[in-house]
Amino acid sequence: MRHSPLLPARHGRPTTGAGPPPSAAAPPAPAVDPRAAVRGVARAGTVLAAGALALFAVVATAVLASGGHDRLDVVVRRNLLHHDLLRDDGPATGLAHLAGGLASPVLVAAATVAAVVALWRGARRPVLGAGLLAVAVSTTALVQLLALALSGVRPSTTVLLGLPVFDGSFPSVRTAAAVALWGGLAVTGVLLVRRRAGRVLCVVAGLLLSGLVAWGQLDRAHAWPTDVLAGWLLGAAAVGVAAALLATWPVLPDPVLPADADTPPGRATGDGGTTLGR
Repeated sequence: MRHSPLLPARHGRPTTGAGPPPSAAAPPAPAVDPRAAVRGVARAGTVLAAGALALFAVVATAVLASGGHDRLDVVVRRNLLHHDLLRDDGPATGLAHLAGGLASPVLVAAATVAAVVALWRGARRPVLGAGLLAVAVSTTALVQLLALALSGVRPSTTVLLGLPVFDGSFPSVRTAAAVALWGGLAVTGVLLVRRRAGRVLCVVAGLLLSGLVAWGQLDRAHAWPTDVLAGWLLGAAAVGVAAALLATWPVLPDPVLPADADTPPGRATGDGGTTLGR
């Protein structure tokens, strides 16, 4: 007996005589808040900035109280020299030279310009580009002014170290500027990348580069250990402030889509961002 097209089949499905019906559509996936990770970046940046500034206050108090002759500097440099980490014939001399180059003013300036142009023209992220430029310029200027204000803290660094010094200031301006740049690039990557593994990779790269900056400054005797530590903390504070501000910027998530774009609000775009309904 043949089934009528309007009657249910044995298995409870209506038949039309044209083959099996299409399967029922799967329920829609729950909506994901595209700004959840961004809010996490803002919170982490606030904590980083507050912690770095608090530690800098401790280091600055110790250096000022010692009159620029902090015992920690002598102990650290003596131990590093004892382990051949700062000697020209040491086991890590080549890597130390590369690490020292990460804080070169020429490299920092060139990397800043290249990153700003790439964000502005290539990735269509003018807010991130302007923010990165502001972080690099303001950090260098403010730390340089602070170093000039505290220029009387240290005796002549050439006499103290016995070597020609390119950045003998407290705090180290080179270290602060380099850490602010490489850390700012890491924050930019975290804000642009969708996948968790990519964000973790950006954070690890930022920590590794900032650590190499500090090691390179110590290895080339550009500054005393507390100078490098103070500059590193100020650079980290600048990164935290930049993360907190950029992550909460209202127009950050996406570039302007073309007029014929049919991506609905809330859907992920192909460049790693998300489109939010206005």
